[in-house]
Amino acid sequence: MAGVFATLMVALAVVGGWRGYTAVPLWDMWPGTIGFLLAVRRGDWSIWWAPHNEHRIVLTRGLFWLDQYVFGGQSAFLITMNYLLVALAAVLFGLLIRELAREGRLRVPALALSLVATGLLFLWTQSENFIWAFQPQFFLAFVVPLLALYLLARSTTVSGSTSFVLACVAGVASAGTMSNSLLTLPIMWLYSLFVLHTRQRQIILFALSVVVTAAYLPGLSPVDSVNPAIRHGSFPGTLLAHPLSGAKFALLYLGNPVAILLGYDHVAKLSGAVAGGGLVIGILWLAWRERRSPSVSPYVMALLALSGYVVLTAVVTSAGRLEFGIGAALVSRYSTPAVVAWCAFLVLLATVRVNFRHRPGPVMTTAAVTLVAVFLLQYQERALDAQDAVHATRDAVALAAELGVDDISLISVEPAFEYARSIAPEAERADVSIFGHYPYKGLRQQLGQRLDDTTTTVCRGALDSPPQPVDDRFVRVTGWIVNPQTAAAPRLVRFVTPDNRIVGFALTGTPRPDVARVVGPAGATSGFHGYLLATANGLVTAVGDEPSCRLALETKVS
Repeated sequence: MAGVFATLMVALAVVGGWRGYTAVPLWDMWPGTIGFLLAVRRGDWSIWWAPHNEHRIVLTRGLFWLDQYVFGGQSAFLITMNYLLVALAAVLFGLLIRELAREGRLRVPALALSLVATGLLFLWTQSENFIWAFQPQFFLAFVVPLLALYLLARSTTVSGSTSFVLACVAGVASAGTMSNSLLTLPIMWLYSLFVLHTRQRQIILFALSVVVTAAYLPGLSPVDSVNPAIRHGSFPGTLLAHPLSGAKFALLYLGNPVAILLGYDHVAKLSGAVAGGGLVIGILWLAWRERRSPSVSPYVMALLALSGYVVLTAVVTSAGRLEFGIGAALVSRYSTPAVVAWCAFLVLLATVRVNFRHRPGPVMTTAAVTLVAVFLLQYQERALDAQDAVHATRDAVALAAELGVDDISLISVEPAFEYARSIAPEAERADVSIFGHYPYKGLRQQLGQRLDDTTTTVCRGALDSPPQPVDDRFVRVTGWIVNPQTAAAPRLVRFVTPDNRIVGFALTGTPRPDVARVVGPAGATSGFHGYLLATANGLVTAVGDEPSCRLALETKVS
């Protein structure tokens, strides 16, 4: 059953990533990815170490560079890395579980426990991190510390210093993920005090903690990269000013998956906070129990250190995000650290010998586990939800940025829209990200040029309403278009005047169930959103591309 659970959880998450994929940047990706790549292209090598908000995302920037210059800048590589990093976390948990089994500490089958942990690590409450190409940093911030702690634990059980050296390398590298990973080396040093380590190793870990922290902190900025008017809270100032709210935020952060699974309402939030509190109490109890054990397991201590790392991350995050309200602890991307902590807690519980007077029988145990698995799988099915409307919105942002349209309505769906519009010309010249690929590349330069198109196929379609002005140069147009011969909607639509001059563009992909009911499946995503030059006030022809067809439209502005 554990194998079926893990297979379904992973498979559904992978399908969700495929359905959620879009090459169009989102939010922090505009300054954090495209802005970074352009700075590197201009020769600004200091950008590699420059802070992004309060983080130094050096390792993730390396992935951004690879995505652009090795994999074409379409973000597919970055999405793949999200999944590979979770798979690496599953492998590391499996290695820890194997070592615990070798020590005789496990009370359940090691393979079944590894499979359950794998399934949980792919829980879809983390959907934002899975489908957002900017988020390898979020997985790195927990996978790299997990690797460092596993290697540190291994260094106590194998001869030689290789594992310890690699642990130190991973500990230093973790500082290049996110700011909370600055905790990794201090936690490794504390670990060395409780687990058998030489004084020399303890001094090395302490020295690395001091040096890395001293190099990291200078120059950090609390100013938001997308909206400079926003300044994130400081640690410990925010928590000292609002200790109770900070504690509620941290507990809800740790109970994030529970609250999301239960539906975000008041009861769900309360349940999440209670679950977070239970997790903290459980970790403290397990730590106290392990310290009283006649033989301390380095691998149990590694899992306890990982759990402590996540708890401290929750506290630090509450300081920086409390200004957005306690509900901010329930965003999907914060599920990842909580899921990691719950997986560690699950494995730790599997090392505890429980002596109940009346133990539940195998039938009751199987029934309870099955119910939990079915509940999680029911939520995991949300990975199959269609993302067409989201993708269409992202396409509209990218098209407006490429054409230089000042469509302020898009700021509500893309806070970084103004920044995207400002860097689009340079990004296109440099062939960076989407601006180096169809259907966006070169659209701005095509305005006013003649279109040599000989297609005679007549499209089916219409405008939804008269064009609406958006700035001094452009009007917005929406409608639908389908090629009846190929039973497909063209990807790109060019608007041309009677003398074949290009005066605007649109992209299809907007869900149109009303059209689908009339023309069939071809109309399902045939809706388009685009822009026309305001001077094109009259008869124009919409010329579809891939597949090609033509449709005459009346575009008088209302």
